[in-house]
Amino acid sequence: MRKYPIGIQTFSELIRGGYLYVDKTDLIWQMAHYSKFVFLSRPRRFGKSLLTSTLESYFKGEKELFDGLKMMEMEQDWTAYPVLHIDLSQMYIFSTLNNLTNVSLLPKFSAICGITEEELYIVLLPDIERLATHYECTADEMKQMLKARYDGYHFADKSADIYNPYSLLSAFANEKVANYWFETGTPTFLIQMMKKYKYDITSMDGIESTDYAINRPTEAMSTMVPLLYQSGYLTIKDYDREGDIYTLGIPNQEVRIGYADGLLPTYSGLEGETVQAGFAVKFWRALKTGDIDKAMREMQAYLAGIPYVAIYLIFSMLNVYVRTQVKCAGGRIDMVVWMPDAIYVFELKVGDTAKNALKQIDDKGYAIPYQTDGRRVVKVGVSMNAETRTVENWETDI
Repeated sequence: MRKYPIGIQTFSELIRGGYLYVDKTDLIWQMAHYSKFVFLSRPRRFGKSLLTSTLESYFKGEKELFDGLKMMEMEQDWTAYPVLHIDLSQMYIFSTLNNLTNVSLLPKFSAICGITEEELYIVLLPDIERLATHYECTADEMKQMLKARYDGYHFADKSADIYNPYSLLSAFANEKVANYWFETGTPTFLIQMMKKYKYDITSMDGIESTDYAINRPTEAMSTMVPLLYQSGYLTIKDYDREGDIYTLGIPNQEVRIGYADGLLPTYSGLEGETVQAGFAVKFWRALKTGDIDKAMREMQAYLAGIPYVAIYLIFSMLNVYVRTQVKCAGGRIDMVVWMPDAIYVFELKVGDTAKNALKQIDDKGYAIPYQTDGRRVVKVGVSMNAETRTVENWETDI
């Protein structure tokens, strides 16, 4: 079994210890020669400390550490320089060091931290196959499982698919596909800021923003977007070159579930593990067998007295792909749930009938974008009682 560098943040220790290393030294060389002063922003656990340690070894001229790596093909001089490593955390760096070149959104450096899909399928293919054997599935099925859980990060308008390196390597080391990024929990500071800015937690997908807003220092932010993007809760999903506008969204299942788990106690008083072991499993099993009535009865029983906003968080904890307030030509769909063999389009009406909710799906063509997918499209109209704030009745149409 290979040695995975989980928790290893020093380049020399990684190389001398014989740990697995995905070679990024060509990008590191290019960045070192790109500008005199460089600033790069990436979420936590994406290898920033290892990156700075690698730069330190390079500038110290520790040539022997780079034997067999791409850096050897690019560097000819190997001049040794004295190196000072300064920790700038909590410092307002943009006002203190105003001559930095910010390369955070440049396509050429988008893959300098994290593991690209190409690197995963080439360098880590033996690890994928070993994990697939453990799960008794094919390598292709395991690729899809890893992609849904850990992929989805993009750090430029033209960016390769980037996987969370910490979580990916943890899955291989532990032989378990799980949520590793949130082992230390959702930061209290993030929850406090969401309360401060009265952030709509149901609008995390499809946020439009400029590069200035994305890169804005969190000390000077007027919305939650800079903090959510720079901390990894949002990532780039699309880019409109004509309007110079980025579309942001939640990267993957791991972030979606961890985000929901951290916020549930705040918005509903429920603990994530209680939801997972109770409603989530029952709802998932019912949808998996196509029994929408049973799934809705489980929802009806569980959501009594829970605020509407918590419904989004609870659905996010399901091991499926859930999106709320989905934009389409006819307006915004309340909720879309992707299952292996079906796509469920939900419209929720408070103080109105399920029949009218179902009619709105048809009238506004909410289901049309999914009819070419190949999976069954199930339309679900749901009536929510305004007083009890729970499910009153529902109607379905296939």
